[in-house]
Amino acid sequence: MTQPKQLNAEAFNALTAEFIHIANAQAKAVDSFSISEGAFLHAAARYSAFITAVGEPSGAEMLAKKEEMVAGISARFREYLDIHYIEYAKNFDTYMAKVPSEKDKG
Repeated sequence: MTQPKQLNAEAFNALTAEFIHIANAQAKAVDSFSISEGAFLHAAARYSAFITAVGEPSGAEMLAKKEEMVAGISARFREYLDIHYIEYAKNFDTYMAKVPSEKDKG
């Protein structure tokens, strides 16, 4: 597997913000954060499988590395989620002040 290119922090953060913007726009379009989140997670999983496939010479070799790859991707996701979950909890009132809750829509 070839070594992936690395983005500098500014480019990484800009790309992250762009993906979040798309997810928020889709949530607004379907009037639901939870539906948009499901689609976003599904897309991330599918794209992760694609990225793994790009670096493998065959499907058989890809399958042989499945547990290792899924564990690595899952660990990275959990690390990111832990960081952001704590951040949102600590800044809940500030971050959520302008966000309508799902309960308010129903």
